[in-house]
Amino acid sequence: GVERFEPGDSRGVDSAIIRAFGSTDQGVSFWVESGGLKVFHAGDFNLWHWRGDGDEAWTRRAEAEFYAILAQMEGLPVDVAFFPVDPRMKEDYAQGAMEFAQRVRPRLLFPMHFWDKPQAALDFAQRPMPAGTRALALVRPGQQVCYEDALRGL
Repeated sequence: GVERFEPGDSRGVDSAIIRAFGSTDQGVSFWVESGGLKVFHAGDFNLWHWRGDGDEAWTRRAEAEFYAILAQMEGLPVDVAFFPVDPRMKEDYAQGAMEFAQRVRPRLLFPMHFWDKPQAALDFAQRPMPAGTRALALVRPGQQVCYEDALRGL
């Protein structure tokens, strides 16, 4: 059957434990633990803003919502995270992902949501990350990475 989650829901599904967090757009973001691996998928959770569009009140509300949800994730153990880096936000395209990396400290962080601009993901993966976090860009369909190999040297 179909499982539906709202922010704050936490339950077991098959052999996994799933916790739902809020989103700053559609749906929810998820933290899943299965087989000892802890994975976070942001979905559309991001620090969405369109600076310079003239709606500073909207930008302030969007930032407040992002930081309120992010605060619920601090201390969450995350081995692998998928987080948006959307080039439509121009120079601020990775601000949300960097805030997430600094506060949650996932071991591996994969940028996503970069549409048809893989350079955004590649550029993000070259940024200095907080201690204990490595960013890797998967930009081709079918591209794979071995978790243990990716963690070497961290």
